[in-house]
Amino acid sequence: FPEGVSYDTAFERLVYFLKNHVVPVCEKYNIVCALENLSYGESNILNKIEESLKVVEAVGSPFVKILVDFYHFGHNKDSFDSIRKAKDHIVHIHIASVINNRAYPTFGDGEDYAELVNLLREIGYDKREGRISFEARVPENKEFIDCAKDSLAVFKNL
Repeated sequence: FPEGVSYDTAFERLVYFLKNHVVPVCEKYNIVCALENLSYGESNILNKIEESLKVVEAVGSPFVKILVDFYHFGHNKDSFDSIRKAKDHIVHIHIASVINNRAYPTFGDGEDYAELVNLLREIGYDKREGRISFEARVPENKEFIDCAKDSLAVFKNL
């Protein structure tokens, strides 16, 4: 939110904008607007999943949901409990390594992807039409397709 604007005012403006401008377009075209949590350095609102959940609940529309970004989630030290609380509103998940500066997941990269995957199974995300994508950087010495294949192998083994 802009300097000089309180969090509460920014929250109210965001809810107003979503209800009055975004939701009507989403309804018309039958699409969903997914709110993504971002790192504190990139945004000063919607940094944690619970903040996104608060906005989604205030808007009260099935056309406004949550996108969980695992990189920002970890960077902001969010809790897995927040995913449990928001489970019915999550429609997409971005995955990248937090430890390795947004790199594609690889075997032995130091991340605990199993904890995330087990939680997604626990909340039934694997039984819904929710999506997961890798939103990560490709190292200079690798090709995109190799990174994607390696990451897919990591997750298939969980």
